[in-house]
Amino acid sequence: CDLVWLHVFPYSPRPGTPAAKMPQVPVTIRKSRAARLRQAGAVAHARWARSRVGQIAQVVVEEKPGEKTGKGRDAYFAAITFDGDLAGAAAPGQLATVKIAHFQKNQLHAELLA
Repeated sequence: CDLVWLHVFPYSPRPGTPAAKMPQVPVTIRKSRAARLRQAGAVAHARWARSRVGQIAQVVVEEKPGEKTGKGRDAYFAAITFDGDLAGAAAPGQLATVKIAHFQKNQLHAELLA
């Protein structure tokens, strides 16, 4: 399915539910399967994020920690840190146009264009 955003956790039976009455997979196997799925998700996310490098994106500014860096999210909800002259521009809640420069340490980094 080419999924790149996975939220994975092992199954936990809930008392009184039909599933709790079914034969259960051992906890160690559940945890192992969840870990493998999380790893596969991380690989898929990194591949997708690297494919974004060089693209122009609209980012909703979430944070403007300094005059040279900002943080926000694009239309795919990807977290993006961006650099550029933020003085008087790119206030939280506003849209900023960025060019995605690289993917490093599970984070997209970009340059502020407008």
